[in-house]
Amino acid sequence: MKSRIQKTVKKHYGNHPSLYTMYDWSTDLKNILKRSHKINHSEHFNPFFIVGSGRSGNTLFRSMLSQKDEIVIPPESFVLGEAIRKYKMYRYMEWEDLCGVFCAVFERHHGFPRWGMDIREFYKEAIKIERKNRNLEFLIHSFYSFYGRENKETFTRWGDKTPINTFSLKLIDKVFPDSQFIHMIRDARDVVSSYIKAGLYQDAEGASQRWINSINTAQKFGKKVGSNRYMEVYYEELVRNPEPVLRQVCEFLGIEFEESMLHHVEGVDQLKDTRLSHHTNLYKPVNPSSIGKWKKNLSEEQQQVVEQYCRELMENMGYTWGQSPTALEN
Repeated sequence: MKSRIQKTVKKHYGNHPSLYTMYDWSTDLKNILKRSHKINHSEHFNPFFIVGSGRSGNTLFRSMLSQKDEIVIPPESFVLGEAIRKYKMYRYMEWEDLCGVFCAVFERHHGFPRWGMDIREFYKEAIKIERKNRNLEFLIHSFYSFYGRENKETFTRWGDKTPINTFSLKLIDKVFPDSQFIHMIRDARDVVSSYIKAGLYQDAEGASQRWINSINTAQKFGKKVGSNRYMEVYYEELVRNPEPVLRQVCEFLGIEFEESMLHHVEGVDQLKDTRLSHHTNLYKPVNPSSIGKWKKNLSEEQQQVVEQYCRELMENMGYTWGQSPTALEN
């Protein structure tokens, strides 16, 4: 029936353009009444998300986990939260059109080329998804799995490392209720110092506020979902004692620890976005040399700004103002 109507509309479109308008309206009404496309899949997937403030060792951590054959973590997604919102906004569209909107959100972001992924090929695959699987959870899983198959044939589980996703945790949780979250935490002074040095923030106040908002948002979310789904990893502890920290992370994720995870440098070039200027330290073995760099890089005025905004929260998490966190000292 649908194909006959479409053929009729196309045949007479030149003389009667209003036919397409009526056809589009009727299609929209049908989709709204049917509530065409759902959010969740019948069986939930179990991805993991590395979140927290930027400049907290997230990329180092990603490179460590990516040493495992069964784990794939693409470059930062940047717009996953937006893609979820767009899907919800346009979920009544035809599936082919909805897939186009989803793909466009990723493709138009300036960072997406780092994925090295042909979004058009994924679109061709996405529009052929069986009707029973046409939902947002399956679509996103298919998207990351497409990247995984192109980059690591042995992968069985995907993750995402995008600090900005910290502010979309509720959205992500609604789509993936069985997902897990690893919150990377680092001394605010070193985070602010790194933000400014990388040119990602121009002033200490803005960088401090970003750190505070990231910490508060992630920890509040963590209390809601519980310890089975949320874990905190301190950068200082990771670089001082990488093996015990990685073993704890592997236990949390339900995967086996491998010695290769301690030698992340060997796989850095395969991550595709590590040639960015602010990732140069990734080409060095894990070491604590970046702890306390704020002492040289931040002016006294900048240090005072960070103290004004961040000191209370830092101390609540075990950091003492004059040194590295006491809880993490050897």
